[in-house]
Amino acid sequence: MRKKEEIKSFFSENTETQSNNTLEIKAQRVIFNGEVFTVLKRKNELDKKPPYYLLDLEHKTFLSSLYSTGESNTYLFDVKNKGKYLLRFYSQGYEIEEVK
Repeated sequence: MRKKEEIKSFFSENTETQSNNTLEIKAQRVIFNGEVFTVLKRKNELDKKPPYYLLDLEHKTFLSSLYSTGESNTYLFDVKNKGKYLLRFYSQGYEIEEVK
């Protein structure tokens, strides 16, 4: 099951960095199951937890950490009782793909 939706960044400038086409994903908004989640970065990087996670700012609801896949701009997230998903960021949007 694939779903591609356009998002608007909190940034008005290009979010690409100079190194190897990696996008800055902090503050990006993602719609998942009809709810808006924001990518946040942990203040203190912990050894066991990935630096980025998804949070519904309106309801203060944690969705999942974003696990690096080794592929540029692609992250895995796991939703309790709903499965695992790949989240790919592009310069003008994102794509969510269910992992079966």
